[in-house]
Amino acid sequence: MNSSDLNLIRAFWAVSQCGSFSEAARSLGSTQPTLTRQIQCLERQSGLHLFERSNKGLKITEAGERLVESAGEVMKQVDGFHRSITGQEDTIEGSIRITCSELFGLYSMPDALCAMQQSYPELKVELDINDNIASLSRRDADIAIRSPKPTQTDVVSRYLCDCSLGVYGTKALLERYDYPDNLPDIIKCPLIGFDKNKVAKEELKAMDLGIGREQFSMLTDSMLQQLALARAGVGLCMTFRYVAQRFPELIRVGEGLAMPEAEFWLVCHADIQYSKKIRAVMRFLGDWFTTGNRFPGN
Repeated sequence: MNSSDLNLIRAFWAVSQCGSFSEAARSLGSTQPTLTRQIQCLERQSGLHLFERSNKGLKITEAGERLVESAGEVMKQVDGFHRSITGQEDTIEGSIRITCSELFGLYSMPDALCAMQQSYPELKVELDINDNIASLSRRDADIAIRSPKPTQTDVVSRYLCDCSLGVYGTKALLERYDYPDNLPDIIKCPLIGFDKNKVAKEELKAMDLGIGREQFSMLTDSMLQQLALARAGVGLCMTFRYVAQRFPELIRVGEGLAMPEAEFWLVCHADIQYSKKIRAVMRFLGDWFTTGNRFPGN
């Protein structure tokens, strides 16, 4: 079996387990078009029709069902092989450096790291909480949690979660501006935004809200500082809903606005993806964040 055959089996297994091409692509750190081509290639090679596509979604065919068990066995063998060559069955120990943004680090990582510490008590974690993007190629960090998905070809990514955004301010501020609930009225309020963060500014531009640097009365690239300023009544800020609901003084406005969701990914450099520590931590954090209600309010 060559690597391309294995990729086709991996693609089939992921789609059969996830029930959709989009979710399977996320689980593999791939894209929906790539996964679709792989399934089409497998269907051509096998002469079998594996999935039915309809308005109700994706349904595996009887021919596909007969292959699921075999595909699962192949993937178990592959995982076992990787565990053997990377020593995953040994104790996970040593140091690992993880980087993430301030808000994610403060409000999402503590519970995850507490659970991971119980599973890997010999592992030392260096947590770099920083809104600046650390370079994985220069080994500024071993693992990064990023939004949006990185486009570099030399990294390996695993989908973590979507986090909903909202616009928030204090009761006193909202009363002064008669509780704005639509975009024109919100823009009349003092707004808190990003200063030099190019990625954040490009994402805001893509939202097509008509809000730019000239509309902001307070600028900082720290989302933690933006949150603190909003809580102090300085202005309105955009932040994650699961974070804002921790602070009763913050009230959401503009609930009718079409707000995007921030997509978070777990990322490591391709050169170290088979390290036993990297694989163990990537698997643990990926599984932890994708199970349970980790982001209440989303």
